[in-house]
Amino acid sequence: MQQATIQIPDLLVPVFEGPARYRGAYGGRGSGKTHTFALMTAIKGYQEGMRGNSGLILCGRERLNALEDSSLEE
Repeated sequence: MQQATIQIPDLLVPVFEGPARYRGAYGGRGSGKTHTFALMTAIKGYQEGMRGNSGLILCGRERLNALEDSSLEE
């Protein structure tokens, strides 16, 4: 099995530690929450797929009024 090293903001590391059914974060702009949750969703999906598990992973975000504030690229 291959290993990879990823970097996520220090403040979000505890969010992804240990077992949890739900994970969440809130706060202001520019802290990397959207990018980090998109990345960790992909990683978790890959890990579970490699274990032979199937299912759904939902990664949601609040609705925004302007496309400039959107996380569309994630």
